[in-house]
Amino acid sequence: MLDPIVKEENIWLAGYSRRPSSRVLQRKNQAAFLVDVTGEKSPSPESFYKNESVFGQLGEPHRFP
Repeated sequence: MLDPIVKEENIWLAGYSRRPSSRVLQRKNQAAFLVDVTGEKSPSPESFYKNESVFGQLGEPHRFP
């Protein structure tokens, strides 16, 4: 059996509609853009494994709660 491949992953703030201003994570293949605690959108310095969610791989949880 093959492992799944995550091609796209998006996370929005709870209680808000799904629109770009409420998105806190956008992933396409192995690259991701994250919104940090200050509200800045920045590219992730890490490359993520294609068969795992970003949640299990995020290396700076203090910046991206």
